[in-house]
Amino acid sequence: DQVTSVNSGIENTTAIAVGPGTAPITVTLAASTTIPAAGQPVTLTANASQNVGPTNFGIDIIDQATGQVVGSCGTGTTCSATVTNPAGSHSYEAAIGTPAGANLQAVSAPLAVTWGVATVSLTANTTTPVAATPVTLTATANENVATTSYAIDIVDQATGKVIASCGTASTCTTTVTNPAGSHTYQAVIAKPSGTNVQASSSLLTVTWT
Repeated sequence: DQVTSVNSGIENTTAIAVGPGTAPITVTLAASTTIPAAGQPVTLTANASQNVGPTNFGIDIIDQATGQVVGSCGTGTTCSATVTNPAGSHSYEAAIGTPAGANLQAVSAPLAVTWGVATVSLTANTTTPVAATPVTLTATANENVATTSYAIDIVDQATGKVIASCGTASTCTTTVTNPAGSHTYQAVIAKPSGTNVQASSSLLTVTWT
């Protein structure tokens, strides 16, 4: 996991009182989304029923596959971490215990986050325009790239030039005009420069007559 430490609504599985005369402490875990696109950051948020500040315990968020503590907070009732992964599923758990997940006092239910495979398609309002007629190309991705480090690019295959690059939303549109002849285009999800391609559309040929 790539982690940026900085809390959710899954029912906890364990609850133990922290001190005499106190109600059992509980913890839940939620995610900003459980079905992100590959490479999309996801915020995990743990919520404890009591402030752990006055105790010897902290709130940890743990990747169950690796045992890695991806977020840890020693005060307050909430704890958040941002995780990013390629395509695949990861299961996380929130716990209240001593550092590194030991001496557990409460544990949330496991929460699975499945990063999917990014896809992109490319369409044109017409593929047989009259010479010099503008044609609108529209690329559509299955994710909002605003939450990633990638963009939706439209590339002229003849020149290799990125003719449009959109770093927000899930669509990207541009207008192209050419004299008589054919031009082939492709949409990709990649870095704004067109490198590090994550997904590619089928080729689309527009023939001006």
